[in-house]
Amino acid sequence: MTNIDPKKLEGRLKHRSYEEIENELRTLQSDDLVAFLDGKATRVADTAVSLLERRREVALVTRSLITNRLRTALGRVRGIFVLSGFGVSAPETVEAYLHLLSDRSADVVSEALFGLVFMRRRDLLPILREHLEHLPAGSPRCENFSEAIRALEANDPSLFAPGFLDAGNVWRLNEPAPPYTGEGKLEMDGKGEKTDG
Repeated sequence: MTNIDPKKLEGRLKHRSYEEIENELRTLQSDDLVAFLDGKATRVADTAVSLLERRREVALVTRSLITNRLRTALGRVRGIFVLSGFGVSAPETVEAYLHLLSDRSADVVSEALFGLVFMRRRDLLPILREHLEHLPAGSPRCENFSEAIRALEANDPSLFAPGFLDAGNVWRLNEPAPPYTGEGKLEMDGKGEKTDG
């Protein structure tokens, strides 16, 4: 991490064009870019998200979410956007999605559930059901968890996000889901490793 003041830099860049913002931000280290995810300037934050994605900083963003480095709900949602750009090719993101299921923000929880549903992680149904048991009936969170569980049980992510189109095929929905043998278990692939899609 360098000695930059993210707030000052954000203030200086917030009215600039995306191209000017990118020219300035791309000289920064990836660790510095994470600080802009919490920022209020949308163009600056969008550019940081884009750069982190292009640099394939999955591990950095996952760690930032798990260690609660991202302080605002919007910052955490932006962090999830970075991870979602990699879909099933980054199974390590599941740890971040699970961590965020107890977040104070319903938006953050919804985005985390989206990641788990579109990874088709039916082995995690017991964890989702456990969360659901502790939620007030009829609350928005209760509805989100119920919809996620229903989509996973049916192996149909579109039940959770009906309008979503995976244009880049990052979630590989055209491929079979990992075989599921029962509560909390994915079928082994014959090499002693879990098949986790």
